[in-house]
Amino acid sequence: MMKEPAYKIEYCTDDVDQAIAYAHLYNQLEFCANLQLDGLTPSVHDVAKILKAGISNVKVMIRSRPGDFVYTEEDMEVMKAQVRSFLTMGVKRFVFGAIKKGRLDIKAIMTIAGLLEGKELCVHKAIDQSADIIGDLNLLLNIENVKEVLSSGGAATAMEGSAMLKQIVSFAQNRIDIIAAGKVTKDVLVEVHQKIGAPVYHGRKII
Repeated sequence: MMKEPAYKIEYCTDDVDQAIAYAHLYNQLEFCANLQLDGLTPSVHDVAKILKAGISNVKVMIRSRPGDFVYTEEDMEVMKAQVRSFLTMGVKRFVFGAIKKGRLDIKAIMTIAGLLEGKELCVHKAIDQSADIIGDLNLLLNIENVKEVLSSGGAATAMEGSAMLKQIVSFAQNRIDIIAAGKVTKDVLVEVHQKIGAPVYHGRKII
C-alpha cells in the first residue's frame, strides 16, 4: 500500500486546458484569470468548463481588479456579486484577501465569508503585507469558514520566508491549513517541505 504524501499540492493556473489536463497531478486547484497581474477573478465561462470536467476541488479567486488589496465599498459590491454568481454554479471554495491600514481587513474578509453559506474560504497572500502576520492569523481563526491561509511568510519566496512560515504552521496547529507559496516548483518542493513542514504547497510550476 502506497504511503500518503506528507503534504498536498495546490496548482495555480489561469489556463482552463492546463487545469483540466493536469488534474491527476494535483490535490487542489486555485483558478484565476490574468496571472501576469497576480491573479484576478476568472470568467464564469471558464469556471463552468472546469466544473463540467468534474474538477470539484477548484478554488476560485475573487479579486476584481489589479493593484493593491485595499478595497472600496464599490470594489466590495463587485466582488460580492462575483461570489454570488459562482455560488449559483456550485463552486464550494473561494480565495480572497484584503488589507486596511497595514493589517488584514477583517471586516471585508468576514463580509465575503458571510456570503459563502458554509463554503470554504482561503485568505491569500494579502496577509504577507500585514504588519502582524501572527496577530492577523489569530483573528482569522475566529472566522468559521476560513479554512486556509496562503503565505510566503512575508517574503518574496517560501524559502526566504521559511522561518515565519514554520512559525505560522506551528501556530495554526491544524486549525487552519497554511499553504506555503512563493517560487515553490516541483524541483524544490521536497527541499522546501523539509525546511517548512507545511500541510499544503502552492505554485504555478509545482507539477
